[in-house]
Amino acid sequence: MQETTQDFAALIEREQGLPGRHFTDEAVFQLECRAIFEKSWFCIGLSSDAPAKGDLSPVTVFGQPLLMVRDGTTVRVFHNVCSHRGALLVKTPMHGGPRIVCPYHSWAYKLDGALVATPHVGGAGRHTCPSIDSRGLGLRSVPVAEWAGHVFVNLSGTAPPFEQWIRPVEERFGAIRWDDLRRDPALALSLEVAANWKIICENFVESYHLPPIHAALNAANPMEQHYQILGGHSYVGQGGTGYQPDQVAGAGLPRMVGLADASKYEALVIFPNLNADPADPKSYNFGPTDRLIKAVGAIHASGLTSGSRPSNANSGTCQ
Repeated sequence: MQETTQDFAALIEREQGLPGRHFTDEAVFQLECRAIFEKSWFCIGLSSDAPAKGDLSPVTVFGQPLLMVRDGTTVRVFHNVCSHRGALLVKTPMHGGPRIVCPYHSWAYKLDGALVATPHVGGAGRHTCPSIDSRGLGLRSVPVAEWAGHVFVNLSGTAPPFEQWIRPVEERFGAIRWDDLRRDPALALSLEVAANWKIICENFVESYHLPPIHAALNAANPMEQHYQILGGHSYVGQGGTGYQPDQVAGAGLPRMVGLADASKYEALVIFPNLNADPADPKSYNFGPTDRLIKAVGAIHASGLTSGSRPSNANSGTCQ
């Protein structure tokens, strides 16, 4: 911990980059998981992953299986394990109807997580047992919030209220009508990139690489007309004043209401794992996985994280 503190002091005081182990060392990654991801709100997917009542969407985050559930208009997130023997409840996205049923012993839960059926728990044909109180055996919930078509969780339950946490971003993007955006499966994209998750953040907010890597994009979105955006603990990003969206899109797309000047755009990394570029429009949702950081892209947003280990290859990116 002292060594890490010294590394960050050098970063701040002497503008010295982080040592390589911050991008490859599993011990550093585990510290980041505990201190950053688990204690903060972070994005695990899209509202459209579970759009209708009864929709179930499993996602694994840092080795913990979670289950996104649409209960009426409310999205809920539970630990995706049965309260009986810990069996995985849902393996693939599905429309589960009014109940979530364990495939092992058929224990059934309502969409709000309440345990409502324990078949044969007291023996053949006996569906109750004096020693089992169903009131205390519902699914374990995780704090969850929806914003701009994205779903966020806080694993530790200790983060500030979501409305307070997201407010600086909402104020920055106040002109965006998020409800006008939709995820288009035909444009969805999943990429794996051999880079640490912090590199994905850095890449998204710097234009230094545009001329050699994205020459065509640089012609429509020139590096020299970019500027840096610093948002304290909430976000970091970049903007541009010479953007030519028609050249990037190839065909004229409808102009978003609230974005009168198409030549100006701003893109943010919403700390810690959501890259949002509503003026383009697109967003990237990424997170550490067993070996890579994974991102699923679409015109509105992205799929997301799965796994726990950092490894020297993390992945990331784009939508």
